[in-house]
Amino acid sequence: MKLKREVTYTKKGPSFFYVYIVENFTEYLFVFLVFLWAFVVKWEYRFFTRRSVLFGTSI
Repeated sequence: MKLKREVTYTKKGPSFFYVYIVENFTEYLFVFLVFLWAFVVKWEYRFFTRRSVLFGTSI
């Protein structure tokens, strides 16, 4: 989401900051989901059973 160029021409500063956050949020969200998925699989494998409750397949 590269919307920075369009927003830089507006008069408001917060709008530029908002788009900057949104642009980086998508990248951070993707990385966060990957770490969260890995953590859930590890935690589930370690403390519950060897069969994954989320995916229904053996890890």
